[in-house]
Formats: sequence, structure tokens, C-alpha cells
Amino acid sequence: MVPKWGEKEFMLIDLHVHTADYSPCSELDLEQAILRAKDMGLQGLCITDHESNEIASKAMQLARKHQFFILVGMEILTSQGDLLVFGL
Repeated sequence: MVPKWGEKEFMLIDLHVHTADYSPCSELDLEQAILRAKDMGLQGLCITDHESNEIASKAMQLARKHQFFILVGMEILTSQGDLLVFGL
């Protein structure tokens, strides 16, 4: 089911998700994150692991398997604070 706001359809996407594969602050692997997101009614995730986008090929495989939208980005530490970069 696609959510609507008035007559417009939209997607609910969590734009800041870390995985245990590449971010030590997370306890979820990517597949667990997808399953939880789907259970919560989300239509997609943006994986923004710390300083890494190496999960991209695994993300594409699991996106197809679960028919779920995944965008891969990265959280980069800068002298001004953390920066989220999307679409890498």
C-alpha cells in the first residue's frame, strides 16, 4: 500500500540507517533492517554507514530479493560535524 497525503502518493523512507556490517554503533545487519522497516510500513531505506558505501552490491541483491527500495549513501565525519551523502 502506498501512503497518500490528500491525492498525492508518497514513500516513507528512513534516510539515516547504519548496519552492523560497516558501522559499529549498529546491531542490525542489512536484511534485518529491511525486514524491520517493512514491518513498520516503510517503503525504503537509505543506508548511511560510517565512512563506507561498501554495502552497495549486497544492498542491490537484497533490494531485489525483498522488492524493497534501498538507496546507499554514507555518513562522513568532517571538521564541521557529520555529513550525510546520498546516492553513492
